[in-house]
Order: sequence, then structure tokens, then C-alpha cells
Amino acid sequence: MRQLQQFLKKASKILKTLWLLFPSLVFLVLVWQCFWVLPQGKDIIISMLEKKYVASIFLVALTFYVFITWYTGRILVYRKRELSDILYAHYKSQEGKPEAMQRDVAFYLQVIFNMPRLFGYLIFSFIWIALLRIVPLPELGFTTRVSPGWSYALLAISVLLYIGLYRLARIVRKKTIEQPVGLYHSAAEQKRKKNLLFSTYFVLLVLLIAVNLIWRNAWLLLLSILVLQMMFPFIVVIRRTRSDLATLPQMESEEYGQWLQKENAPKSFLHWVLYNANIPMSEKKFFIWFNIISLVGLFFYLLTIFHFPFSVWLGSFSFVLLAFGVLIGFLGIISIVSVANGINLHIFIFLLAIVVGSLPGFEPHNVRLTSYTNAKQQPFYNRPTLRTYFNEWTRLRKEAIAGSAYYPVYFVLADGGASRSGYWTASALSKLQDSTKGKFGNHLFCLSGASGGSVGNGSFFALLHQQKNGTPVKNFGQETRNFLQEDFLTYTLGRMLGPDFVRFVLPIWFIDDRAAALEHAMENGGVGTDRLSSKMASELSEMFPFQKNNKDIPILFVNVTRMQDGRPGLVSNIKLEESIFGKRIDVLQTLDTGKNMKLSTAVIMGARFPYVSPAGRINNNYYVDGGYFDNSGAGAVHEMIIQLQRTVEDSLAVNPQHYLGKLKFTIIHIMNS
Repeated sequence: MRQLQQFLKKASKILKTLWLLFPSLVFLVLVWQCFWVLPQGKDIIISMLEKKYVASIFLVALTFYVFITWYTGRILVYRKRELSDILYAHYKSQEGKPEAMQRDVAFYLQVIFNMPRLFGYLIFSFIWIALLRIVPLPELGFTTRVSPGWSYALLAISVLLYIGLYRLARIVRKKTIEQPVGLYHSAAEQKRKKNLLFSTYFVLLVLLIAVNLIWRNAWLLLLSILVLQMMFPFIVVIRRTRSDLATLPQMESEEYGQWLQKENAPKSFLHWVLYNANIPMSEKKFFIWFNIISLVGLFFYLLTIFHFPFSVWLGSFSFVLLAFGVLIGFLGIISIVSVANGINLHIFIFLLAIVVGSLPGFEPHNVRLTSYTNAKQQPFYNRPTLRTYFNEWTRLRKEAIAGSAYYPVYFVLADGGASRSGYWTASALSKLQDSTKGKFGNHLFCLSGASGGSVGNGSFFALLHQQKNGTPVKNFGQETRNFLQEDFLTYTLGRMLGPDFVRFVLPIWFIDDRAAALEHAMENGGVGTDRLSSKMASELSEMFPFQKNNKDIPILFVNVTRMQDGRPGLVSNIKLEESIFGKRIDVLQTLDTGKNMKLSTAVIMGARFPYVSPAGRINNNYYVDGGYFDNSGAGAVHEMIIQLQRTVEDSLAVNPQHYLGKLKFTIIHIMNS
């Protein structure tokens, strides 16, 4: 029974510490979920490894995130009133000498001081294990990958290693800083040794950044992370001596003025912050540097959110770590104020978000629509039906069909599967177009896809539309590579981990959400001679088949899912008939009079990836990724082919020699595995 009580006491101390540091814990769990579990996170890692300079930027962002996590937690520990009382009893009271200290108190001190250090240390572990979990990339230095079971085993080993490094760091601190006598026991000498340690870590960081800038190798990056991780416990343990903890401002319940007089310091805003945060005066310079580094990180965080070219340069992985550090800093400030005043502000912020989100008319995620030239017309009423399209499509090819043994008619299904599926789909279609010298496009009847497959289909469709309208496209593959190799994700994540993170608390409705940011990135991205980005900004009303100069562009099906009831829908350049497509929603038909939609908006409606993009609202309907219902777009194509076969059979019934009998419907399924 006594052992059970001791166990419960220790568990209680650990849980109290985790609750105190829960913002850091939440983001640590997010790192695990994002980069170990989600396929989008693995794509982010791979994209980082594919660029030469991004690994060095990533090391800076990783160090920033670790630094903010650790020191924000440290300040929270300082501000805990219970800690000041325990330390006062330990250092000032005759009843609190080390030999008389209760074991649970000693355990609590070990837990509460080590938890911020452990969180910072574990960030390194989660990241380098995530690197080992990605698919083999021999050209980048990876030839094998670590299984999920081994991942957790490595994580457990790293925790045990931390315990060993922590104890070793304490021994080093004791023998080199706390115990020497004479000249080497002076405060100046202690300070010099600490500064030397920090300088060594900084120089090592700069060296590792430079090396990763020159050589792009995954194993080199992994080694760099491990070196920084191994040195981290020595930095955070040796930085403080035991005697420093006896100088917390509020340990003896001193007033602000008394503390200033004791420290022989003038009144200033900085000293007021130190006092109220319960940070010892000996950490003044360190605290100043902490704030300078935080402000620099905040600057680049905001720059990524609002400046697309910089977001492309920074990269997704680096930004996620940078954003986590900035957000932990903000949440840490809220936690410090909460602890100082005995009020849990996080609960009030959560309730405020519920209230704001429930306000009538508040909707931060409306689908981005444009205005049609004639505000009194609905431009999508004029789209051709499937029957009209098929008749025109076959009429233009009548001679070619009649003069061949059979005439292939291609229907493309494109699977979803995170951002890489878009690149893969567009590359496969472009290869077919280039290798057949344009014949593939002449036989292409329909492009149907979901999620990332819609992005790939939309990219190829835009190029084909351009070519059909008289602008030659010499190399489809090169054009799609120039467009899709661009980093559209970082700018989107900027809005996700920026304005969208606080949208339900702060009135920032004038800033576009992350879905609109992704559309903006697609309309303004691309590298080299890219022309696709401008086509992505085209209105869908300009892409109706057999109208104006569009001739016989293929049918485009962007599959979406209505969130309220899971009902499938389509964004398409033809009009959907219920007799053919059943209960599928014709999304464009639901738009208000005078409203239009861009191609970028359409493909993103079908690619509102889980976690990355929010459900988009049109009137009272919310639409999400088409992959929730049909991840290939096969259902709509199946319904289409059934109707087309009936049309062909009816023609053959009248005339057995009808040229439509030579049509051979062929499905091309672009899978993403």
C-alpha cells in the first residue's frame, strides 16, 4: 500500500508538470503526428531533402523551435509559486537542508526542472527518427527505412540516453564550475566557462549549417541533428548552477521595490518583466537574447505568411518548426500570465472561440468566388450536356473514326494521395501527350480525379486548353514540371499556422484563409518559363467545350464531397443531368447569379486535403476533398460510360454500320501508391 501511495504521488507530480507545460506537450504531439503518421508530413520531409540549401535553413529552424520550447518552459517553471516555496524551504529554512528533504519533494524538483529540457531534447529525437521512417531514397543517402516498431524503440532508447547525458552533465558542472576553489571559483570565471560553452555550441551550429549547405545528403543531416541533440543537455544543465536558484525574485515574497533595492537595479520595463516572471537577475542578458531571437523568428514567421516568394525560399519543413516555436512562445506568455494570476486563460480563449464561431454570419472559409461580367446572369447555365458534348466530339472526328479499325476514347481516373499525387498525375498525362506527339489529347474524352489527382488533371487540362486555343505547347512535361515543382505548400501552411490559427479569436476576416492562399500560390507560382500559373487564374466560364475558341477540350470532373451528408458532387465544364449522374451535386449550378469560379479554386475544392485545407462553404453547403467519397473519380466516369454505351447501341440499332461502333472506350487509371 505504501509503494502504491509513493507511485501515485510521483505520477501526480509528473501530471502536474505536464499540465503546466501543456502547450509544449501539444506541439510535441503534433510533431509526432505530422511527421510520423500523416502522408503530407512525409511529403514535406522529402521535399526538404530534395533541395540543396533547405537542409541548412531547417537546422536553424529546428534549433529555434527547441530553444523556444525549452526556455519558455523554464520561465513557466520559475513562475510556479509552489516552486518558489519549495526552493525557499530548501535554501533558506533550517528545516529544509538537503539531507532532510522529503523524497517526493526532491523528485518533484527533478521532474519540473527536467521536463522542459526533455521536451527540447525529444524534438530532436522525433525529427531524426522521422527522417529514418521515410521511403528509401538512395540518391539522397537513404537505402533503408525504419519500421514503426523500431521507431518507438529508438525513441525509448533516446530517453534513456537523455538520463545518462543529464547525469554526466551534472558531474561536469559540479567538477568544473561548482566545486573548484580559488581563482576558478569566482563568478567571473564561472561566467567565462559558461560563455565558452555557448560559443562552442554556436560555432558548431554554424559549421553544421555550412556543411549541409555545401553537401546535400540525408545521412549528413541526420548526423548534424544527432550532434546538436547530444550537446543540448550539457548546454541547458551547465548553464545554471544550484546557487542561481536561490536568487528567484519572489522566493522570499519580496515586493518589486525591495527586489530592485536588493539587486541594486533601477526601475525599468525589463526589470518589471523579470520580477513578474520570477526570472533571476543573473539571467537578464540571457533573457534579452531570448527575446531578440524570438523577435527575429517572429519576423520571418510573418514574412512567410504574407510574402509568397519568401515562403518558397524557406520551405515547408523549416516553416512548420519555425511556426511551432513562435506559437509556443505566444501560448507560453498566456500560460505565464495564467500562472501569475491563478486564472486559466486558455479556458477563456477556448470559450471565446466557441462563441465567435457560433456568431450568425461568421464564416472564415467561404469558397473564393469571382464576379461574372454580367451580374444578372448565371454563366454556367450555358454549359453543354453530356449528349451535346458527345455528339460534337464525335462529329469533329467522324472521318478519323470511320477510317480506322477502331478509335480509342480515353477516360482518365486520377487517384488522390497527398500533394505528390498531383505531380505524378500531371507527369504521367504529359508523358502520354509528348510521346504520342499530341495524339493522346485528341483521343482524350474526360479527366476525372479527386484530391491531388484533381490538381494534376487540372494542370494538364489548362495546358490542353491553351493548345486547343491556338497557343502551341512544345513540351507538356517541361511545362508541368516548371509549374508543379514549385512549393505551393509553405505559403498555405503560413495561413494555417498563422491567421487560421487565431481566426476564431481575433477579427482578421480581411485576411484570406489557407485554401485561398493555396489558390493564390498556384496562380502566382511556377519557375522558369512556366505559363500554367496564369492559366490557373482563368475563369471556368471561359472553358466551356465548343464555345468561343475552346473547340473540343476534354470534360473535366473535379470530385468533391458535401460535408453535411457525404453526398458526392462535381465541378465540371459540362452540365450534369440527374438522369445520368443521379444525385451528384452540380456545384457550379448552385452558384448565385453573377458568380464565377477560377480553375485554381475548382481544383482546390476537390483537393481540400485532410488537416491542410478547411471545408469550403458555398451558400449553405460545405465541401471537402473528393477522396472522402471516391478517391479516383471512377463513379462519375462509370455513369458517363453507361450513358455513352446506350447512345452507341441506339445508333447501331438504327444503322449497324454506324461509325460510332468503332469507338473503343478505354479507361486509364493513374494510381498513387
